[in-house]
Order: sequence, then structure tokens, then C-alpha cells
Amino acid sequence: MRFYLSSCANYVRFTLLIEVKNIVKMKLLFNIFFILLLLIAFVPFFRRFLFHLLVGRQLVKQQERAYRAQQQQEKARTKPGGMRVDTTPPNANDSSRFKGGDYVDYEEVK
Repeated sequence: MRFYLSSCANYVRFTLLIEVKNIVKMKLLFNIFFILLLLIAFVPFFRRFLFHLLVGRQLVKQQERAYRAQQQQEKARTKPGGMRVDTTPPNANDSSRFKGGDYVDYEEVK
């Protein structure tokens, strides 16, 4: 019975020691998280740096893809001689274009 009580006491001491270590670790993690939160909230340079890490690289890659696609479309539209001619659509007629309007008499108001 005495052995059982001493082993129980050792177990309780050991578990308390583990719980204290866990509390210290959790407090440390909370402090780190809190400091990061403050940095993000109040330091613009840090905020820009995090934004660049998370989003900036993908944004630059997407812009490069769009630029390459635009360049390929331009190359596809140019003729083999290197000259590109923009033409009007065949169904556009000249009578539908605006050529002028009615004149309105102008009267100066004093």
C-alpha cells in the first residue's frame, strides 16, 4: 500500500510538471501570436512584406501569363510580312455612321 501511494504521488508530481510545461508553452505561443498580430495591425512595412509573401508572387506570375498571352495574340494577328492591318467588319455600312446633327440657334443670355 505504501508503494502504491508513493507511485501515485510521483504520478501526480509528474503530471503537474507536464501541465506546468504545457502552460508555459501555451503562454509563449500566445505571446508570439499576439506580437505578430500587433505587427500586422500597426506596422505597414511588415504588412506589405506578408502580403508579398502570400499574394505578391502569384500576382506577378499571373501578370506575366497575361502579358505572354497578349504577345501571342499580337503575333497571330500579324501577317507573315510583318504588317498588321486592322479592318472594319464586313457588315458595317457607311449610312449608319454619325455624320452630323441639327443646328440649334444660339442666343446669348445676359
